[in-house]
Amino acid sequence: MVWFLLLFCLQANAQQPFSFPLPNQLTDVVYNIHQDSKGFVWLATNKGLMRYDGYEYQLYRSDKQTSVAGSNIQEDKYGRIWYQNFDGFLYYVKSNSLETFQQNTPVGFSGYGFTKNYLFLVQKEGVDIFEVSSLKFIKTIKISFDLAESSTVFKDNFYFIADNMMYVIDENFNVIKKDFFKNKKLHIKYIYPYKNESLFVVSKLNEAKEMYFFDENLKLNYTFPIPEINLIQGADIIDNHIWVHTSNGIYVYEKNGKRVYKNAFFPQNSSSQTIKDHQNNYWFSSVNEGVSVVPELNHKVYSVHDSDFMRFCKTNDGYLIGTENGEIISTDKAFQNNKILRSIGQKVPTYYVYFDSKEQQVIFSDLGFSIEDRFENIRRVAEIANLFLQNGSMV
Repeated sequence: MVWFLLLFCLQANAQQPFSFPLPNQLTDVVYNIHQDSKGFVWLATNKGLMRYDGYEYQLYRSDKQTSVAGSNIQEDKYGRIWYQNFDGFLYYVKSNSLETFQQNTPVGFSGYGFTKNYLFLVQKEGVDIFEVSSLKFIKTIKISFDLAESSTVFKDNFYFIADNMMYVIDENFNVIKKDFFKNKKLHIKYIYPYKNESLFVVSKLNEAKEMYFFDENLKLNYTFPIPEINLIQGADIIDNHIWVHTSNGIYVYEKNGKRVYKNAFFPQNSSSQTIKDHQNNYWFSSVNEGVSVVPELNHKVYSVHDSDFMRFCKTNDGYLIGTENGEIISTDKAFQNNKILRSIGQKVPTYYVYFDSKEQQVIFSDLGFSIEDRFENIRRVAEIANLFLQNGSMV
């Protein structure tokens, strides 16, 4: 019953999942979410890096930061939490304070990644490599480019895209270069791993209306169309599906291109990321509405009426709803056909609603016990109270 009361009171768009906003958010602009190995949820926001413990937020900032807004939160195997500001500088949390990573001049927000033993970081002159354990600098792989686009790690190799060229650097620091996108005339491209099977690439402006899949050697496997999207802001893999974040919500695809859900989730949101936490809750972040949590994707929210709902009960054909304004509303199982059965024009909450399926009667309570049925019968108050007692509504 609690779930339905919350569901109705939200008054959200029809057919959207039941969600609730993260309480007491410090900002509505959230670029990235990550849940660490200890269960804390980290947010990269316009105000900096934050940690949420389920009750409070802790903001991590440093006087040495060039700017605080950023994204790309990652946890290394030693439990350090990292993020990159939009200037391209890396920061990490150590002993509960934000430390500045010593690095060469970045080339903008270009990406980094951890393999088993190394940290790879794209910079102005190429790719710098560091030991993960000590953060000691090892070498720079010289690569000439003007625009670094994105990066990821797949099968312990580091992949990145720059100037329409794709690169892979293995654990022995060998470099493979592929020119698949050289003549494609696509804008910024994002590269991601699909589980441990393949890599996929999408273009920010989705000029070709396609998603591209490659093997670990950057050989094209296949593509599939995504014509419904104009602007892509990121992607995630959850439940073996590809979640694509856009300026108009989230689209979910199977790896063969089939849409998993007919409609986009949260079309009012400029979506930035989705994660599934350790308790199987879904967290949705956006740059205009902050963070919302969805306990179950199959729980839908329906807009039935403008009033706040106090109680509801099931009937043979749908539901009865009692409102704070003393109304009783009848609706079908799909919450599509709504009818006001009773309205007193006063703000007198309907505290109890009960449907007697045997007698086909509606029993309700506001200032006292009342009854409405199709034959205009009136029961004695004691009989009505007994029905409430049998139903567990009175003790």
